[in-house]
Amino acid sequence: MPVVNVMSSDVIFVEPETDVSEVVDLLIESKVGAIPVIRPDTRSVVGVVSYIDVLRALQGTLEDEA
Repeated sequence: MPVVNVMSSDVIFVEPETDVSEVVDLLIESKVGAIPVIRPDTRSVVGVVSYIDVLRALQGTLEDEA
């Protein structure tokens, strides 16, 4: 079966300079585990940010406060 038959064409994405708090909002609202990061000028994918990435960043922040 081709992936086009099961993929989502209404893709949620962020840009590299998007604030992490906005990414968290999108992850929660959209009920997804990861969001592609798109370069705005070329529309090329430069990465993916996942909920695990956000949790790691939060963990580092919490450890710094302890």
